[in-house]
Amino acid sequence: MNIWITALLALTVTTPICASEPAARALAAGDYASARTLGQTSRTAKGLMTACRAGMLLGGYYEAGEAAIKSLHTAANDCLGVIKQDNRHVNARITLAIVIGFEGKRWRRPSLATQSKRLLQQTHTDFPDSPAAQGALGGWHSEVSAAGFLARLYLGARRGKAGQYFAGAITKGEHSAAFYLEYVKFLARGKKVDRALAREVAKTILSQPPNDAIDRLMQQKIAEIRAALNTGDKAEIKKAIAAATAFNGIKKWRTIPVLQINLPE
Repeated sequence: MNIWITALLALTVTTPICASEPAARALAAGDYASARTLGQTSRTAKGLMTACRAGMLLGGYYEAGEAAIKSLHTAANDCLGVIKQDNRHVNARITLAIVIGFEGKRWRRPSLATQSKRLLQQTHTDFPDSPAAQGALGGWHSEVSAAGFLARLYLGARRGKAGQYFAGAITKGEHSAAFYLEYVKFLARGKKVDRALAREVAKTILSQPPNDAIDRLMQQKIAEIRAALNTGDKAEIKKAIAAATAFNGIKKWRTIPVLQINLPE
């Protein structure tokens, strides 16, 4: 058995979300609009982080066009609110980098993709033992390298590096369904052996009971990719990956100006 699958089986454990606060309970239940409002109202770092996550899920998977971009920008502001209170908040820094990456994708601006990469690299440097930081870098290299030759040439994205970061995240204990969605997407884009591994990973993740609504959503996307992989049709696989990627269609949503982000010192 592939060593990554062995690690996955060992590390994919159930870790219930802490839902002691109203915003966290709403997030776990899948009421993302309420989770965002409650989190923002709290003005605490924990509440704003919940609001940020809720906004990314709303905009990424349930909205389109201006509504989705407004949620993306609101999520950025919520994450900035977290960082202003706690500059060492790993998840806030990662999510903000992801927001910047989506803005770069929306406007096809290499400078924003580079800024996203730098923030992720700095987070990984500051927190070398964080599986989330490694996984996020893997996601960046995976998505950008898949964009084509020019993206790989000018932005320095490498599929090989994506694989290394994903492997490091798994070794360090990353086990979230959201992470494994990105990993399955990465594998599904690869060669025959990678696609076979993608099916194994998907099977393992789908056998795990979901902890919350986010897990259920991620597992749904993983299941759709697995179904496409089972057809062996590369066009279907590509379509399923696109549908499983947050903010699908973002390159067309340009009625709202680019987000200006000023990181706190």
